[in-house]
Amino acid sequence: MKFLKRFTFWLPLFSLAIIVYELILQPVKHPWAAIDPIFAVLFACIHPLIPDNSNIYYALSLHFLLAVCYGILLDKLLSNLR
Repeated sequence: MKFLKRFTFWLPLFSLAIIVYELILQPVKHPWAAIDPIFAVLFACIHPLIPDNSNIYYALSLHFLLAVCYGILLDKLLSNLR
Protein backbone atom coordinates (compact mmCIF):
# COMPACT_ATOMS: atom_id res chain seq x y z
CA MET A 1 0.00 0.00 0.00
CA LYS A 2 3.03 2.29 -0.11
CA PHE A 3 2.18 3.20 -3.71
CA LEU A 4 -0.85 5.14 -2.46
CA LYS A 5 1.53 7.56 -0.74
CA ARG A 6 3.48 8.30 -3.91
CA PHE A 7 3.03 11.13 -6.38
CA THR A 8 4.01 8.67 -9.13
CA PHE A 9 0.65 6.97 -8.54
CA TRP A 10 -1.61 9.97 -7.93
CA LEU A 11 -0.46 12.44 -10.61
CA PRO A 12 -0.93 9.99 -13.53
CA LEU A 13 -4.27 8.94 -12.01
CA PHE A 14 -5.44 12.57 -11.97
CA SER A 15 -4.04 12.96 -15.47
CA LEU A 16 -6.13 10.02 -16.66
CA ALA A 17 -9.20 11.60 -15.05
CA ILE A 18 -8.53 14.82 -16.95
CA ILE A 19 -7.97 12.86 -20.18
CA VAL A 20 -11.28 10.98 -19.80
CA TYR A 21 -13.07 14.24 -19.03
CA GLU A 22 -11.40 15.85 -22.05
CA LEU A 23 -12.31 13.03 -24.43
CA ILE A 24 -15.92 12.71 -23.26
CA LEU A 25 -16.92 16.36 -22.77
CA GLN A 26 -14.18 18.25 -24.67
CA PRO A 27 -14.35 21.52 -22.72
CA VAL A 28 -10.91 22.79 -23.86
CA LYS A 29 -8.30 21.56 -26.28
CA HIS A 30 -5.24 21.67 -24.02
CA PRO A 31 -6.08 21.32 -20.31
CA TRP A 32 -2.63 22.09 -18.86
CA ALA A 33 -1.53 24.85 -21.26
CA ALA A 34 -2.52 27.59 -18.82
CA ILE A 35 -1.30 25.79 -15.70
CA ASP A 36 1.90 24.07 -16.85
CA PRO A 37 4.35 26.17 -18.89
CA ILE A 38 6.51 23.11 -19.66
CA PHE A 39 3.53 21.46 -21.34
CA ALA A 40 2.84 24.58 -23.38
CA VAL A 41 6.45 24.85 -24.57
CA LEU A 42 6.81 21.14 -25.40
CA PHE A 43 3.50 21.05 -27.21
CA ALA A 44 4.38 24.16 -29.19
CA CYS A 45 7.62 22.45 -30.27
CA ILE A 46 5.97 19.22 -31.42
CA HIS A 47 2.81 20.83 -32.83
CA PRO A 48 4.21 21.43 -36.36
CA LEU A 49 5.38 17.80 -36.54
CA ILE A 50 2.03 16.12 -35.90
CA PRO A 51 -0.97 15.78 -38.22
CA ASP A 52 -3.98 18.02 -37.56
CA ASN A 53 -6.60 15.30 -37.19
CA SER A 54 -4.93 13.60 -34.19
CA ASN A 55 -3.66 16.74 -32.47
CA ILE A 56 -5.61 16.20 -29.23
CA TYR A 57 -4.32 12.63 -28.76
CA TYR A 58 -0.71 13.80 -28.84
CA ALA A 59 -1.49 16.58 -26.38
CA LEU A 60 -3.17 14.18 -23.96
CA SER A 61 -0.32 11.66 -24.28
CA LEU A 62 2.17 14.41 -23.51
CA HIS A 63 0.01 15.46 -20.56
CA PHE A 64 0.11 11.91 -19.14
CA LEU A 65 3.87 11.52 -19.66
CA LEU A 66 4.56 14.84 -17.94
CA ALA A 67 2.39 13.76 -14.99
CA VAL A 68 4.46 10.57 -14.67
CA CYS A 69 7.71 12.56 -14.85
CA TYR A 70 6.50 15.09 -12.28
CA GLY A 71 5.48 12.25 -9.97
CA ILE A 72 8.88 10.58 -10.23
CA LEU A 73 10.69 13.87 -9.62
CA LEU A 74 8.53 14.77 -6.62
CA ASP A 75 9.00 11.32 -5.10
CA LYS A 76 12.79 11.58 -5.51
CA LEU A 77 12.88 15.08 -4.00
CA LEU A 78 10.72 14.07 -1.04
CA SER A 79 12.80 10.96 -0.36
CA ASN A 80 15.96 13.09 -0.35
CA LEU A 81 14.39 15.51 2.15
CA ARG A 82 13.52 12.75 4.63
